[in-house]
Amino acid sequence: MYGDTAYFDRILVDDCAKRVGLLAHARCLQRQLGAQPFDLIYNLQGSSLAHLLVLLLRKRRVINKSSSLWHKLLSIKVVGKSVPELVGAGGFDQRVVTDYFQQEKSTVIQLGTDPQLAERYRQILHQDGATRPVAALAPGASPRWESKKWGDRHYTELAVRLQDAGFRVIVVGSDLESAAARLILLRADGALDFTGQTRVGELKALIGNCDVFIGTDSGPAHIAAAVGTPTVTLFAATRSSHGVQHHPYRGEHISLSAAGDVCQVCYNPHCPKSHACMATIRVDSVLQAALRLAHQHPARLR
Repeated sequence: MYGDTAYFDRILVDDCAKRVGLLAHARCLQRQLGAQPFDLIYNLQGSSLAHLLVLLLRKRRVINKSSSLWHKLLSIKVVGKSVPELVGAGGFDQRVVTDYFQQEKSTVIQLGTDPQLAERYRQILHQDGATRPVAALAPGASPRWESKKWGDRHYTELAVRLQDAGFRVIVVGSDLESAAARLILLRADGALDFTGQTRVGELKALIGNCDVFIGTDSGPAHIAAAVGTPTVTLFAATRSSHGVQHHPYRGEHISLSAAGDVCQVCYNPHCPKSHACMATIRVDSVLQAALRLAHQHPARLR
């Protein structure tokens, strides 16, 4: 995500995810981070793995965004700290922190893109010389959140209707979404499949060239918002308050939620009702939201 930015001096990728067991995973990460002591650790995730890793590392001070290790063990919910509170807790001058976050540019989440990659994808998306708007569809969801999926049938119908409305349609995601992309392309002739072909930096540049992004509450949705692309995000199992429109991103973003008379927000990773909740989100509603955003915020004007 931030590999092509100047925000961090060093970024380490978790290569230990295939380790069996929480302790083995944490010890692998400990070795990856090295033996040097840390002056300050911010535990932003607060997961069991994060707490265990922090416990293993040599450090002088730890600041938790929300739950401490004891809160986690005792299942005690606590209110998470805001970004200014996290910075202030690090020992920085509170007046400087307050002044900094009173500036709008200091609170907006904004990711840059590689200019060469951005130009490369611009040429691919408009290789026919047409200036039609581009819609990115992300039909997938995290394997841990299968309940967030809207369904290949809905995305296929949406792709066809977007094309009828004059859009170029692209499909993005990992290898896990390649099968869905093939189904979409069977009916949406001329759509482009980028699934399994983009790393994070490339995905930022690709989505940054789009006029609207459509998908569930996921990593790609937040990437789209961070590069300034308007988003339509679909919700059922989780609350829309987690969506990009409730974060300080640029641009306009729309959240669409499942009808409450069918299901309630359950936070169940696996839908027990065969995605009946997500099915209440109508293709026409998503299409109208996408049309509104794309026409108000075309990519070529950002």
